[in-house]
Amino acid sequence: MRKVCILAEDVSAVDTCTVRLLQKSGFEVSEIPGNRALPQEDVYDFIKDADAVIAGAEQYSADLLKKLPKLKVIARRGVGFDNVDLAAAEQCGIRVTRTVGAVEEAVAELTMAFVLNFARLLPQQDAAMKQGKWQRMLAMGLSGKTIGLIGFGGIGQEVARRAGAFGMRVLYYSRRRRMTEEKMLGAEYVELEQLLRESDFVSLHCPLTEQTFHLIGEEELAKMKASAVLINTARGPVCDETVLAKALQQGKIRGAAVDVFPCEPETDSPLLACENVMLTPHVATFTRDAFVKMNNMAAQSIIDWLDIE
Repeated sequence: MRKVCILAEDVSAVDTCTVRLLQKSGFEVSEIPGNRALPQEDVYDFIKDADAVIAGAEQYSADLLKKLPKLKVIARRGVGFDNVDLAAAEQCGIRVTRTVGAVEEAVAELTMAFVLNFARLLPQQDAAMKQGKWQRMLAMGLSGKTIGLIGFGGIGQEVARRAGAFGMRVLYYSRRRRMTEEKMLGAEYVELEQLLRESDFVSLHCPLTEQTFHLIGEEELAKMKASAVLINTARGPVCDETVLAKALQQGKIRGAAVDVFPCEPETDSPLLACENVMLTPHVATFTRDAFVKMNNMAAQSIIDWLDIE
């Protein structure tokens, strides 16, 4: 019997339908104990006999892949490939899939939640009320404000759709211009420098690559408005968090919202010392509906691919 190992967290804990789907298709299924991420050093022992894995954030290096001759599919629960050595996977004949179409709405929702919190000062006013203070604060609002999207794939487009509904001007910068989508969503393509200079909110939605590593550093932050907010729901290393922390502490920009970090789990980020930042533990995709969609899409990609083999 072919075996699927599930390393992504909270699969059965959210809904057992994914495991049932695999078992109905004739797979033996092994899920990580307690639905919690394995230490990297334990990954090989857990998947050494697997024909396929539903992958979480664990790393699949060339050295690891070469020790897994049975492995045929790595189904990423998510849209990022940065934890998989794709060249090594191809050399080993391992198919790598991702769950495009399952996460975009959830990530866009969190992005807009960050935008709204900064636009309407909700945490500050909630805190004041709970301290017994009737302290009304004049907020900036969103209508007529500009959001700049770095990356205009599925997630960036979903953010553009929501931002447009609030009457925001939408700028975007990406590797290639998407004229059909920009016309449909009312977005405007600009170069990165103009986006940074004109945006009230700069939101990162690009993959982590050699080209995007520390794409946002000291020089880029210096080009932003002092009143602007940076939002990162992409990957931690796209922004230099040490430089960002310094910029926040010095008031170079108004604030930041960060859901992703260079090393995860992260409990010692320099951003923790900043008062003008909102931090969440990589939860952009953490809605029940998104999890069920991702889990089932990952499972179905395994079934479909191995049926071809």
